[in-house]
Amino acid sequence: MSFLKTLTFSTANDLAPLPIEKKRHQLMAALKDQLALLEQPDLTRSRKKWIEIDGQRVLTHKTVPVRRWWKETLDGKIMLFLRAGVKRIEFEKGKSAIVLATIDDLSKTIKGLMDATSNGELDHLLDAKVPQSLPARKKAA
Repeated sequence: MSFLKTLTFSTANDLAPLPIEKKRHQLMAALKDQLALLEQPDLTRSRKKWIEIDGQRVLTHKTVPVRRWWKETLDGKIMLFLRAGVKRIEFEKGKSAIVLATIDDLSKTIKGLMDATSNGELDHLLDAKVPQSLPARKKAA
């Protein structure tokens, strides 16, 4: 029997993830960072950056602090925000925060959001298109 007959073949186009899967993966990674931030308040991430020194491109590592996605209000409640890129995710019109009674509820809520994200429950929020205004065109002289 030929060796090639024992192999299974497929098209190479199947390897690229869908855009919503990529957004879901990014949100999951960010939620894992928020969960780790609860345990370690001075958590940082390492970023790679190419810089040019004397005409040569050099890869450097830069540490970036992980920003909290929650705030404590004056009455002791916790407001949790989710972000997709730099924009806050709106769950309902004008409502982008999840209100929690105490800081102890935060880890349970983040784990629940991670489960909801992996099950695809937040896909309609991640895929929401932001209306962009066109830049004003200058009139020719």
